[in-house]
Amino acid sequence: MADRFHLTEEERNQLLPRGRQATIANRTHWALAYLTRAGLLNRVSRGNYVTSDKGRSVVASPPERITIPFLRQFPEFRTLRPDDPIPDGPASIVADPPVATEATSTPDEQITAAVAAIEADRRAEILQRLLDAPPAFFE
Repeated sequence: MADRFHLTEEERNQLLPRGRQATIANRTHWALAYLTRAGLLNRVSRGNYVTSDKGRSVVASPPERITIPFLRQFPEFRTLRPDDPIPDGPASIVADPPVATEATSTPDEQITAAVAAIEADRRAEILQRLLDAPPAFFE
């Protein structure tokens, strides 16, 4: 994948925010899992996938981007995330550059972003408490 898209060494070595896994490996894993769940790929054996008939029909007239809202059109994929709202159709597919949202990020990235938001809120709350504290509090 990295060779096909001519990624630089820096891009190949970029790690997820937690620093344990390469971003390219993580994104590839989730893409394979989601495409397989939607029925667009079939897993032949470990690390070997083939495009299904349904996948070939998507490739025949490809969307601008394959996103989670796009995959939600396939009933098999909706069973993966039953609580997600069903998109209204092609108009609901975002065509802008990817932004780290629930629709474009992996579950690992969503967890990392949620933890970062909670930590930022806690830091702001502690800072405000310190600023509001009387001088005697620090003695």
